[in-house]
Amino acid sequence: MPVTIAALPYDILYKIFEHAAFMNDFYAHKWKKRLELLAVCSGWRKIALDIVYRHSGVTYGDSEWPFAEVTENTQADEPKFEELETNVDLIGQLGLSHLVKRLDLTIYHFTNPLIVDHMQLLLPNVISLISWTNSNNSLVRKIVGELADRYSEQITHINTNHQLQTWSPREFSKLRYLKINLEHMAACQYSTVLPSTLVSLFLRNIQPSNEWGIFGNDKQYLEFANLKTLDIRYSFLESNEFLETRLGAPKRTLYFPQLENLLLFGNSIDSPVLRHSIFPKKIKYLEIKSYKNVVDTASKVNLPKAEALSMSLNYNQYNKHINILSAINKLAELADNVLATDLNITEPISINSFGNTICTFITNLRVSSLVDDKIAIKLLQACPNAVKLCLYQVKVEGSEDTTKYTIDEHASAIDPIHPSLENATIQFVHTADNNSNAIEFAKYLLIRLSVLNTAIFSGIPTKPLREFRDMYSTAHPHLQAL
Repeated sequence: MPVTIAALPYDILYKIFEHAAFMNDFYAHKWKKRLELLAVCSGWRKIALDIVYRHSGVTYGDSEWPFAEVTENTQADEPKFEELETNVDLIGQLGLSHLVKRLDLTIYHFTNPLIVDHMQLLLPNVISLISWTNSNNSLVRKIVGELADRYSEQITHINTNHQLQTWSPREFSKLRYLKINLEHMAACQYSTVLPSTLVSLFLRNIQPSNEWGIFGNDKQYLEFANLKTLDIRYSFLESNEFLETRLGAPKRTLYFPQLENLLLFGNSIDSPVLRHSIFPKKIKYLEIKSYKNVVDTASKVNLPKAEALSMSLNYNQYNKHINILSAINKLAELADNVLATDLNITEPISINSFGNTICTFITNLRVSSLVDDKIAIKLLQACPNAVKLCLYQVKVEGSEDTTKYTIDEHASAIDPIHPSLENATIQFVHTADNNSNAIEFAKYLLIRLSVLNTAIFSGIPTKPLREFRDMYSTAHPHLQAL
């Protein structure tokens, strides 16, 4: 007997309605469509009522609002900053303000500060505040910060793209999730957060001065007793020595006894924060993404061991003095399992740049600097577990040995040069004297990359490659998929 949706258990229907009513970003016209869930029957209305009305929001000065009034003098691309859309008043008129738990603010231009009092009176039970504003407007930041402060004794979730300035600093005593931009925090008043209540912490644009002042300026020892996830992104480029000697960055001792996930992103992860932090001996997940000065920091920074590690690193002018493959191998020693490693090479390299080092942890390899065919082969051999390769400037030099990439039609088997590469994108540098050699090199790669399923070669004629594929696809079936 088929099961109808009406026969589903309450908890399953509840989850379905939660999914149907979810909005990543608040727009009143989108929210109103969720009201249709309440109009089907009394049973659905009873289940979906608190789901639909738990989400409220204000959008002011958003040029994407589709129903803004357009006059004869309005330019097609002119932002319509006067528009204000919200469901706050409607929910209040229905007497359902007590159901609102999440408030979204999207404010691009200054609005009346009385909105703070208005919101708090109409929406007394808000515990989650999502804010996307013009972060360059200090008045807007203060309005959002002041509103957050009004809920300081009850709010558990704050997600904002800016710092929370305020006129009357308070303390968030129940905050569990915090995502905040700390840029210019030292120059403004802000409320403090109890580190002991946080479970997830996402810090953006951490500055060298007063990095952790939001958790208390007078504290040299901060214990994040219940924190499970720490995601920090640095914006400063200078070295750790510069931070501590010239700027006098505070040497806070940070204690993370329950941490499970640590994510680091920035130009450099060599920071006083990590030099003066106490982590568990092993966490569940460590992620490192950086563009400068990162590959040689494993021995300097107090990074914890991890069950799983993911890396996205660059080889550029800041670390050209090291063997990056050896450095990645050293970072990999931090983890029981390396999930993925992306390496982006922007610095010119030579055939001897990596010596004979083999790095089995690289899964995605991208090279934007000029390389020749010999270096391309060297990289493939040095990264045997790579599944994706992008080479944006490949020059196949002319050679007296014009047959080195010629396919032996009589060979019963051709040895592969890489066991796992599935996706290859190669841009050949075209010159009059190397075009034929580049074509032969492309054929060489096609037939010897035995698990390749996607190949994008540009800068050379494609007709010879198609003819080559058709000729050899019977003996080499992997070519049929290309």
